[in-house]
Amino acid sequence: MSINNIFIATPIAGFLNKNDYKMYKKLIEEIVVEINRTNIFGNVYCEITNLDDIADYDSPAASAAKDFNNVLNSEYFILLYPQRVVSSALIELVYALAKGKKILIISSDKNALPYMALELDKIYHNVTIKYSKFTFHNLFDYIKAFCCK
Repeated sequence: MSINNIFIATPIAGFLNKNDYKMYKKLIEEIVVEINRTNIFGNVYCEITNLDDIADYDSPAASAAKDFNNVLNSEYFILLYPQRVVSSALIELVYALAKGKKILIISSDKNALPYMALELDKIYHNVTIKYSKFTFHNLFDYIKAFCCK
């Protein structure tokens, strides 16, 4: 297993609107391409970029094993959470927190995050939370500033 400098966790199946999902997936793919193009962050793992369709999921056990291993082998964990959705990305967040990873949470607003995640940055020095519109430049700039500090 290769070492990933960045693990990007994103909701995948929780979107109620298929067009919202497609637009979000396209945005995340553009960010991952730019991170890889600039080559200043090292390797990036982001499962949403590996799926052509939501139906392409691995089994729950295989997904958990693969994602937890990739979190474990990453320096940075980034949760991109655009809206309140049911998502395994929140389980990945808890795993990254338990493993002491450097964590950046970017959410569209405070109402999107689960209650207990709202102030993780006040009790853990390795957690940063940002609230922002989900645009390419906003997300990329936050990721760049976080990973290059």
